[in-house]
Amino acid sequence: MKEVSVPTPHTPHPTPSFKSGELRMNNNQLNSLFTDFMPFNPYF
Repeated sequence: MKEVSVPTPHTPHPTPSFKSGELRMNNNQLNSLFTDFMPFNPYF
C-alpha cells in the first residue's frame, strides 16, 4: 500500500478537518473513522 501523488476527491489534506462543510461531505468517512476509534460511542 503505497500512496504516491493520488488525487483525493474528498479532501486535499490528509488530516481530517472538522469543518461544517467538509464534515457534511465526509460524513460517511468520518463516521467510519469514529466507529473504529470509538466503537463504544452511542452517538455513532
